[in-house]
Amino acid sequence: MNAVVIDASAVAAVLFDEPEAGPVRASVRGRLVAPGLIRYELASVCLSKMLRHPERAGDIEARHALVDSLDLTLVEPN
Repeated sequence: MNAVVIDASAVAAVLFDEPEAGPVRASVRGRLVAPGLIRYELASVCLSKMLRHPERAGDIEARHALVDSLDLTLVEPN
């Protein structure tokens, strides 16, 4: 099975249903692999969105929580 290394911007696009989400979904096939740092990067994206849109904080937090449902293999780079 193929593995795809994915970065935080691609995951965030899908989690937060941004315009780039469609192309990301279409291009990803196989197992998702990311550095463990991705959890911190996604938390930072979430916080930035909550600060810009406090009225949507509940929805933003709920979408951020979806990261746990992804079949994402975290690896630590050398």
